[in-house]
Amino acid sequence: MTYPTTYPGAKQRIIPINHSDGGMVQPTRGLIPHVQMGRSSLFGWFSNPASGVSSHLWLSKAGGFEQYVEFGDKAWAEGAGNPYWISCECEGSDTEDYTPIQIARLGELFAWGIRAFGWRPQITDSPSGYGLGTHRMGGAAWGGHSCPGDIRANRRGDILAAALGRPASPPTSTQEDVMTPEQDARFTKALEAIPAAVSAVLAKEMKSLVTRDNANNEVRMADVAIGTVGQALGLLVLRSSFEWQRDDALAATLREASARLDALTTAVNRLTVGAGGAVDLGPVLAELRALSTQLGQLTLTATITGDTHA
Repeated sequence: MTYPTTYPGAKQRIIPINHSDGGMVQPTRGLIPHVQMGRSSLFGWFSNPASGVSSHLWLSKAGGFEQYVEFGDKAWAEGAGNPYWISCECEGSDTEDYTPIQIARLGELFAWGIRAFGWRPQITDSPSGYGLGTHRMGGAAWGGHSCPGDIRANRRGDILAAALGRPASPPTSTQEDVMTPEQDARFTKALEAIPAAVSAVLAKEMKSLVTRDNANNEVRMADVAIGTVGQALGLLVLRSSFEWQRDDALAATLREASARLDALTTAVNRLTVGAGGAVDLGPVLAELRALSTQLGQLTLTATITGDTHA
């Protein structure tokens, strides 16, 4: 069986030195994500004869892959494990977690390896195992390293979940997605603005439904998009207005109340335009009592029916 020598998702930057031509035991056992303990591309360092090290792949914190050694050749990454494992250096340090995009990209790489090499979808801590391992699992034979550190070693479950299309672990309170005080303040301000924004939208929708002709005081329908909340409120106003106009007794009551308000206004004006002397509050109080009695007899009931156009 022929196995691929390059990863389609990587920028090809094959180095001419610091690796062994051939020598990989096929199919490979799985993937070893290393920690770079540094920043930026490793192409220059791996191309330096003085380094004496390399890896098949490098993954940036931004999620970009570079390939330095073909998969049929041995990279110089984990000592005795070199012939059996595909190695990938990952930008960052062992005190830092992977970035979310690094988790996603490693998941994509491992999923591709499952298809291309038959990697087993599992985590292993044995150099003779299969799946998703660590540099440190090889002990002294692999160089006696602690790579990639506890933080990243413990994220292998999330890498495997990403490869299998499963939900990853929920973020902890120490991760970067927790809101800062400034972000929290902006969020709170946005929440406080919601009632005003909703009111503005409802008012606009209601006005698009119900209009009033000031010349003849008639309510009429206007073109409106069906299904909005404002439409429902507007229909209530519209129907109650129609009922209001059809109720002769109610109209008569309101006309009488309006007349009493006019009389009250006249009585108050007499008090305020006088040139002094005794003030008689009797007419004002009488009109107020009459208006109160009149309004006390007024009862308005709005009922929504199934057919709002009835």
